[in-house]
Amino acid sequence: MKRLVTILLSLCIALGTSAYIYAFTLVDGSADIDVENPTGTAAFPVAKMSGYNFKITYTYSDTTALTGGTGSPNGMAVALTIPNDFPMPSITPTNQGAVNISGASGAVLTSATPTISGRTVIAYFSALSAGGQVVFNYGNGNLTIPDKIGRHNFVVSIKPVNSTSGYPTGYETVVPSPYVDVITAPGAGTAEVQNPMDTPASAIAKQSGYNIRFTYTNSGVGLTGGTGVPNGSAVALVIPNNFTAPSLTPGTPGYITISANGAVLNPLIPSVINGRTVLAYFNTLPTNGQIIFNYGNGNLVMPDVAQKYNFDMYLKPQNVSLPYPNGFQPVVPSPQVTVQSAISGSSGSFSVVVENPIGTTANAIARQTGYNLRFTYTIPE
Repeated sequence: MKRLVTILLSLCIALGTSAYIYAFTLVDGSADIDVENPTGTAAFPVAKMSGYNFKITYTYSDTTALTGGTGSPNGMAVALTIPNDFPMPSITPTNQGAVNISGASGAVLTSATPTISGRTVIAYFSALSAGGQVVFNYGNGNLTIPDKIGRHNFVVSIKPVNSTSGYPTGYETVVPSPYVDVITAPGAGTAEVQNPMDTPASAIAKQSGYNIRFTYTNSGVGLTGGTGVPNGSAVALVIPNNFTAPSLTPGTPGYITISANGAVLNPLIPSVINGRTVLAYFNTLPTNGQIIFNYGNGNLVMPDVAQKYNFDMYLKPQNVSLPYPNGFQPVVPSPQVTVQSAISGSSGSFSVVVENPIGTTANAIARQTGYNLRFTYTIPE
């Protein structure tokens, strides 16, 4: 059978008549992957962005057809293994990892519903002729790309004969297997917390009078040809829920403005969408050019909870005729702001003493008056 190429290497050992036989098996066929946006057109897999579908296709290339597949669980099949950083595969259409399968050009599936074993999706077939294709659609337009930048391998394997056991027995890996390279935007975002005098300050929980200056610096090639609102090139800043929603009204705690260093903005006023996302459109953004967001205008109140907050930033490097977030790429690293407690990092303690009107220690008696409570914070040495 031409489906498999088998190389047999026999090594005769001088001692006795024993021989060792090594078998190397090459699978006939290939696999590729198409990354699509919700409209089914080609797209780049951009970290942290949503709305994708991956179309993974195995094409059988041998002239000897495979027939007689018995279906699940031990029949002939093509399997796809999803890498760990991506959502788990699921047969539920609304899930991020939704998977459906189909056969084309001479592939006959025994069921239109795949079998899922952990991260592996199995499509059983009864027949597969030369040029036949088994297609996996993963994501169903709901897939979110992980934030791990770089190459992610999707392993495809085929089981060309029926057997007495299920996956992974009898499956042969297709080489090379398909992959996607998750990308991000060039450049970096920074944040500087400022007091009303526009000088650097610490962010203290529940305190007011702040401005935060966010800066995106383009480290890539210069960008030109931006057309402005609503489909032009832009930088986006997302304000987290714990902070005051951004506003275009001066004097409000969330008031936000934009400016540029080397870039040309169009218009000079940002757009606010979805209540939390601020867009700064630009005509040009040269290498090392900067777009700046000033948020708070000296009136911002810090959140109650002391912790580190992420302000996601995105770049749309070219005009795209679809609304946000289409065409936007995450900026890594994006800005972060650390909000501290009033006494940050202290391991001190509070105590309370109940006193009577003459300042001596007393017992607190229900419904009685004339008490004083003295609270003391002790700073550790």
